[in-house]
Amino acid sequence: MSEFINNAGGSGLLSDSTAITNMLSPASARTEEVCLACNGAGEVLSDAPWLNPPTAACESCAGSGVICRDYLREAFLIVQDRSHLAPERRHLEAVIAHCRQLLSAAIQLPEVH
Repeated sequence: MSEFINNAGGSGLLSDSTAITNMLSPASARTEEVCLACNGAGEVLSDAPWLNPPTAACESCAGSGVICRDYLREAFLIVQDRSHLAPERRHLEAVIAHCRQLLSAAIQLPEVH
């Protein structure tokens, strides 16, 4: 099993399986994406046009133009009905990876006598 997880190079017999594992890895649950509110500019037009300058820092990305998405966190919020986001494939992938990691940890626990 460790060969399956550690074979990140993509060479060998497990390359197809490794691609699937890398796609579902917990690290992929967090991504950086371009902010949709400001299209990556980091600033939006202000509601008050008399301000100088007439732009303000984007509230969604705090002016960076990039937002960090945690798909596992978002998936749990969607299930709890505490998010307005529509479920995406990446949410399901993050939950599956989390469950696999949890199951792997449970299987590796030593027996208590």
